[in-house]
Amino acid sequence: MSKFNHVSFNQDDSCFSCSTDNGFLIYNTFPLQRKLVQKFEAEDNLKGKSIGMTELLNRSNYIAMVGGGSSPRYPVNALIIWDDLSKKETIRLNFMSIIKKFFISRCFIIIVLEKSISIYKFAKNPIKLCDDFEIPINSNVDFRTSKETDDQINGIICFETVKNRGQVRIVNLTLKNDKLMTNSIIFKAHKTGINLMKFNNQGNMISTCSKKGTLIRVFNVHNGQLIKEFRRGLDNVTIYGMKFSPQGKTLAIVSNKQTLHVFKILNDKNDNKVHVLNGIIPKSINWGVTNYLESTWSMCKLHLQNSKLSQTDKDLEEDRCKIGWCHNDDDDSFVLVWLNRGIWEKYVILEKKPYTVSETLNQSINNQDSFNDKKWEIIRESWRQL
Repeated sequence: MSKFNHVSFNQDDSCFSCSTDNGFLIYNTFPLQRKLVQKFEAEDNLKGKSIGMTELLNRSNYIAMVGGGSSPRYPVNALIIWDDLSKKETIRLNFMSIIKKFFISRCFIIIVLEKSISIYKFAKNPIKLCDDFEIPINSNVDFRTSKETDDQINGIICFETVKNRGQVRIVNLTLKNDKLMTNSIIFKAHKTGINLMKFNNQGNMISTCSKKGTLIRVFNVHNGQLIKEFRRGLDNVTIYGMKFSPQGKTLAIVSNKQTLHVFKILNDKNDNKVHVLNGIIPKSINWGVTNYLESTWSMCKLHLQNSKLSQTDKDLEEDRCKIGWCHNDDDDSFVLVWLNRGIWEKYVILEKKPYTVSETLNQSINNQDSFNDKKWEIIRESWRQL
């Protein structure tokens, strides 16, 4: 049984919310501190007490939520905006199908349904701003506010196109005087269907991974140009978590094999790794492996371990975590929050200790450039039971 039905970080990762079968909790990400506990009581079997999903608006008193769990307090097709100051719901939006995901910002409410996306202006009486966008069934969507001024708000939303799988559409949203203007670009990201898409905080890059989970690509948001391509591995996996660091210099991903990879987007020379046989096998020999050998790999990776020794490896395999970064000006420390076990873990990315003399000599003989290569590792600093 899961301790949390859902976990989500707010827009700058400074807080995260946890949905439970009794209500929801809000925590400060780092240092870890519980900020709010909201428990609901069942009302005459007509209204339960469990919450399926929550989303905190920045560090404000507004929390968006949807019913779910063992005894849903709200329908799964209704979005509720909860005001923690008044301890009551202030906005309700009802839909004809299940709400799969949602985003809130100071001016936008984005609702992801099974086959469409609805966009509203955040107000006491929300205004629908445009016709729905059609999406493939249960596909991934991401949204970020990109720029705000006194009289204009800009946001960006991305989703896979319906007719051509593996193709990404990015829509720029400009809200001025309650009128929404949109323009979009479309580009091919993968040969197969897309599993995850994620914007960076600055709103100028988007990362994508296919359902195979072997390749991760980073594109320019404005023109769809490929910036980086990374290889996670050769075997197929499901990548269920992906997030840029605050400054957009690194990208962390986690797969259903519970392996965490960190890729360097804006890197010094040779921060990311290449295959040891790259440059040894001639390119003229085409065994279908040359592209594999020339791939750029993660700068560091870690197979995640079970923090609670009383639980089995199966408990870890079936669990899922959410990634959040610790500081807005720090690309080297992050936390994982696990849904089933209710565990918070803090990790840091550190440069590895220098090679021994024999290792250094061996490296310099095989590859002169590797003498100056930086090697990185992921270290778990601490963990807590939530």
